[in-house]
Amino acid sequence: MRIRASVTAAVSLAMLAASGVAQDPSNDPNGDAKQSASARTIEQWVFDYEHDRLAPSGLLRKEPGLWPRYCATARAGNLLTGRDPGNLTHLEALQKILLFAEQHPDGSIGEAILGLASVGIDKSLADNTAIELRDLGHVTLLNIDQRGIWFAILRTAGGLLLKGEDGVVPTAPTTARRVAALRLLGFKDEPVFRIAIEAGLLDLDPRVRLVAVEGLQSQGRHRKDSLPLLVRCCGTERHPVVAAAILRAMQAVLEIHREYLSREEVDTAVGVALQQLGKSGWRADMDLLSLLEAFPQKAAIPSLIDLLRSRSSADDSLVTAINKDASPLLRDRAFNCLRGMTGAIYTIDQHKQWREFWLQEQGRIVVPDRVQLNHDLGGTRSAFFGIPVIGRQIVFVIDLSGSMDSPHGASLTAQSQNQGQVSTRLSIAKDQLLLAVQSMDNASRYQLLTFDSEAHFCSKQPVAPSSASLRSLTELLARLKSGSGTNIYDGLSQALALPEARYGATPAALVDEVFLLSDGEPNCGALQNPDEILRVVRTANAYLKVRINTVFIGTDRGSKFLQQLASENGGVFVQR
Repeated sequence: MRIRASVTAAVSLAMLAASGVAQDPSNDPNGDAKQSASARTIEQWVFDYEHDRLAPSGLLRKEPGLWPRYCATARAGNLLTGRDPGNLTHLEALQKILLFAEQHPDGSIGEAILGLASVGIDKSLADNTAIELRDLGHVTLLNIDQRGIWFAILRTAGGLLLKGEDGVVPTAPTTARRVAALRLLGFKDEPVFRIAIEAGLLDLDPRVRLVAVEGLQSQGRHRKDSLPLLVRCCGTERHPVVAAAILRAMQAVLEIHREYLSREEVDTAVGVALQQLGKSGWRADMDLLSLLEAFPQKAAIPSLIDLLRSRSSADDSLVTAINKDASPLLRDRAFNCLRGMTGAIYTIDQHKQWREFWLQEQGRIVVPDRVQLNHDLGGTRSAFFGIPVIGRQIVFVIDLSGSMDSPHGASLTAQSQNQGQVSTRLSIAKDQLLLAVQSMDNASRYQLLTFDSEAHFCSKQPVAPSSASLRSLTELLARLKSGSGTNIYDGLSQALALPEARYGATPAALVDEVFLLSDGEPNCGALQNPDEILRVVRTANAYLKVRINTVFIGTDRGSKFLQQLASENGGVFVQR
């Protein structure tokens, strides 16, 4: 109750400050008929979309009997013309209405657009259509500079009670609307809005704290005084998703203002972050290591050495806590960071030698300004097309489109020299998969997911590498045949469990590494535009922390997309 009271008080203070802004003289509190129709139309459009009554890409039918509710309201308010039905999609109709709303804003229009900006937040984090609609709502509101609307956004961000539909019963804004409102405030570098964002850092709901942190990161582009707030939050936050977001925000602010911050400020921030190692889960620790790579500190070296110890060799509670349920990706990242900081050449398994090195050489170690990563330094024996297989739960995503039956370029050269049998792209992929699995760590688990026009897991549960499972995999691969179509998005969506991802929720999926192999660009499925696929994966994987490696085995287009997919998601790209 004390936290909620402080949040309410802080936002009330912000609203009091905002009340000093002059009222827009063009704002009619009663609103004219067209403004009222615009607000109702947007609300009806959002309601019908959220209840699966319209598809944004669907065509607005000509027959009035087939119109959704919003169309009749828009036609009555002269927001759509008689020529629009049959020529506009539902999304294009909404954009036309939003254009009017942006040019003639009032309070009811602002509330309606805020509803659009909060679409789908409670559902799948990776719904591309919902992402587009939220972006549309955000951009429209950011283009409106009216005191009344931003006063309402500020009030919603603080979770203050609003009038109910009957005008009497008080109702609190939904978390989704609060998230949308706080995100908007983060784009406005105003002291009044800053108060509401800082109050959100104390909220009981982790989703509100998460968007408040992201708002501070957004404002940090302009203000380095975001750093002390983030440092204080870093010392107390334990929710894994919010803790990871704080570390990302700290790194972003430190990077932007690197030349204006003192060494003491940087060292204090990184030192506080380092104290959180092992306290909020391995995903947060991965963001902490990213921070250390950008701002290396000698004091971090003993902790990095401790991370090299496997769980089975841990003999004290601290190391056990740090490594509990951690992905092997964390240990590999720590090793790379340690090598980059010290220049020492010990292997990832030589913990004793690392410890002795530190005890003997710590006084002479000079850490660089930044650590350069090298993914080939790990101690793994398993590799897929030369990419180390490091994760604990791995999904191999293999293209079975018709073109995978084409001869591989390297095998054509071999045949011309030796008159041997030509290997296809698919046969080479099968061979590499068998090689990777047979040398995989015994503690790891893997699944095979294939895609052509649709994606399918070849086993319901992850499989442990063993002689028996290797025989089963060999038999399975012998039966795999190419199909048609290249539905890369469906493969990624299932591998990453994207439909289950929720904003602010701890990721449920255990997968931590994906290997995607394809020989072309996506040409079927729910998403085919590479930029849209990248955006969805980027949105979700900021919290999932899955390492995505990619292999391009074709000769035509597609390599650029796969290269960017790996680059944005901590993976390695190879072309064969």
